[in-house]
Amino acid sequence: MTSFHDTEPSMGDAARSMEKPVSLEETLVVAAQLAVELVAGCDEASVSILQPRIRVESQGATSDAVRVLDQLQVELGEGPCVSAIFDQELEIGRAHV
Repeated sequence: MTSFHDTEPSMGDAARSMEKPVSLEETLVVAAQLAVELVAGCDEASVSILQPRIRVESQGATSDAVRVLDQLQVELGEGPCVSAIFDQELEIGRAHV
């Protein structure tokens, strides 16, 4: 299993590759592609964004299949992305969200 420290140089390279000015959509596509490259066992990825009025949007997906799966999760109100957004406590700096 790959640890964070094993991917640390790759994460730095990934961050530097995202420095070029691009659109939000392009940035999210690159982030999803990097997840596939850097996370062991990750074959497809997308970025779920919580929009106003508690609406979840899938952006930057690496394939149409991921978009369909994300949409199903939103429609059913359950799944790993929905759970991560609504059920998990996030730690940002020292604050918990």
